[in-house]
Amino acid sequence: MTEQDAERIANLQYEAGMYQSLYEHACKQRKQTHKASLAESLLNVAVGYGVALASQIVVFPWFGISIPLSSNLAIGLIFTAVSIVRSFAVRRLFEAMRVYPLKKTQRPAGAIFDR
Repeated sequence: MTEQDAERIANLQYEAGMYQSLYEHACKQRKQTHKASLAESLLNVAVGYGVALASQIVVFPWFGISIPLSSNLAIGLIFTAVSIVRSFAVRRLFEAMRVYPLKKTQRPAGAIFDR
């Protein structure tokens, strides 16, 4: 490798480090708040509740399940509560992973996985 090649590689590594720092800074500034996460989850689940209720009314009779509308509403509300908690937890997990990504382990240069 020539001295010129080594200089190019060093410049590229420096630029990559600068872009990584800028990306990390931007990610921290655009972090979604817990309140916004909850609002998004609630809207998502409300729409899902309507779809689930309609599908229960249509699908249950196909399987010989005949229950009153009040039971369909209650079943839907139970699953909705579970869905709100699940959706909020998954959203917060992904937000944490985006802001605080797992660090890659150090591997020797030229390792088989770098190819």
